[in-house]
Amino acid sequence: DGRLTYNTGLPDDMASKIEANYGIMEPGMGGGFSLVLIKVRSEADVATVLRAMDEGLDPMKWICMVAEDKNVVSNGLYVLGIMASHDQCESIVQAFVSGKWN
Repeated sequence: DGRLTYNTGLPDDMASKIEANYGIMEPGMGGGFSLVLIKVRSEADVATVLRAMDEGLDPMKWICMVAEDKNVVSNGLYVLGIMASHDQCESIVQAFVSGKWN
């Protein structure tokens, strides 16, 4: 139905590689910020899912707003995609990779 691609940047054929539930955080109004966190089913698929998400996330998905920066990283079986200001992307990625969510 297109929600997987809109929310995560992943094509529908990647659905079998990730857990059915994933987290997404976006403001209800305003746009310009999106954070998605997914769990990949197999360690062997993490790099494939990461690449697909990086290629598929669209910083212009809100039509009237544009995210300044985009970053996709993994930590174990988890893949995080962030679209936001450059500073927000950097700090969130650093916290995710280091495991320090302060």
